[in-house]
Amino acid sequence: MVKSLERLHRYLYCPRCKADVDGHHRFCHTCTYWLTDPGRDDLRGLDGGQRGDGRLLGLGANFFQIIQSSYHLILAGLILSVGAALLAVVYANNLFPSWMNLGPQAQRRGCYSNMRVIQGAIEAYMLDHPFSRALASDPVDVLQKSEFLWNRPKCSIDGNRYRIPRGSSLQCVGSQGHGLP
Repeated sequence: MVKSLERLHRYLYCPRCKADVDGHHRFCHTCTYWLTDPGRDDLRGLDGGQRGDGRLLGLGANFFQIIQSSYHLILAGLILSVGAALLAVVYANNLFPSWMNLGPQAQRRGCYSNMRVIQGAIEAYMLDHPFSRALASDPVDVLQKSEFLWNRPKCSIDGNRYRIPRGSSLQCVGSQGHGLP
């Protein structure tokens, strides 16, 4: 299949150097004269504006031409801003983790964690010793004296202490006790 060539100008020879030119050439091959002059042939120029009729495009059309000519810059800016936002989220999550609540929920979690440590020490204590009233009234003191606890767990609320009430398990009791874990 033979493809027909598009005729871009009406010249048979170059107006400057008089060399033979074909209709599908944009420039003269000997003197590089521009055969398809956009000002004369009503072609659109490289600046994006229209030639020939001299009318200006509306403001919206100019805006869209600017966006079309710089879409790669807009796309790169968008990608960089999304990346910066993701980095900010990651850094904020590292600086202020969600598990670091400083309210009553964090106090309750800390108290329950202390109770689990005490319960583990009680289980180890009960393997060698019988249950006693001293263990029920102040388990932390008994476990620390018998060296089953190295550190003394303490509830974060002042006045609360750990006890084992009759017929129950370890609890945090006091003015604002956390109860059972």
